[in-house]
Amino acid sequence: MRHCRFSLAQSAEPAEVVYGLKGIAREQHKMVIKMESKRKKLHDVLLYGKQEINIVMSDYAVGPFDELVNQMDKKWGVDRLPDLVSVETAQKYGSAIAKLNDAIAGGVPEVVAARAQVCMRGLHAMDAEATKLGAQGACEDVWEFAGKKVYGIMRDHRSWKAVKERRPDLKLVSVKEVVLALEYYEQKIAKAVDEVKQVFPDAEVIAINDDANFYDEEIPF
Repeated sequence: MRHCRFSLAQSAEPAEVVYGLKGIAREQHKMVIKMESKRKKLHDVLLYGKQEINIVMSDYAVGPFDELVNQMDKKWGVDRLPDLVSVETAQKYGSAIAKLNDAIAGGVPEVVAARAQVCMRGLHAMDAEATKLGAQGACEDVWEFAGKKVYGIMRDHRSWKAVKERRPDLKLVSVKEVVLALEYYEQKIAKAVDEVKQVFPDAEVIAINDDANFYDEEIPF
């Protein structure tokens, strides 16, 4: 994510987290999730313990910039604003972000504050340029479907911040996530359903049970 700021404890690459998932046949599968890097709030003693004063000061110095990024993400779509301006403007902003990251690594609060202010001016400049060019924000269209939860399928996943603020009741998913779920269904569940229907042609799937005790129930005969 191009807006990312990195603390001393962070990597510039998005983290890959592997979770174990139980499939319908009790097989183990892996799901890799790309996580967006976000600034760790190192002033939080409960999470990160006591930090040196320069680190805490630098951390707070970046706060206003983070808030402005959040506002721009809601207005234009997550990490979308640099795509709506000229190449030259986007390059200048990228340079400012790189210098801010270097300043954070250096740990000098005054330098971090100065670089954060430059980045904020860059955001305002891109906002003005995108507006002048007649750019539109990310599409906020959502298709709603009710199951055990009410899901909202986003046409453009980059609008999720604005949509979530407007519709906190929805479980938001992207079109790509829907495709991945369908592919998993086709690979693991649909095959089992087809095999059942070969024996019972009129059978219909009415629920998917992932209860660990489901297969241990006593047979009533």
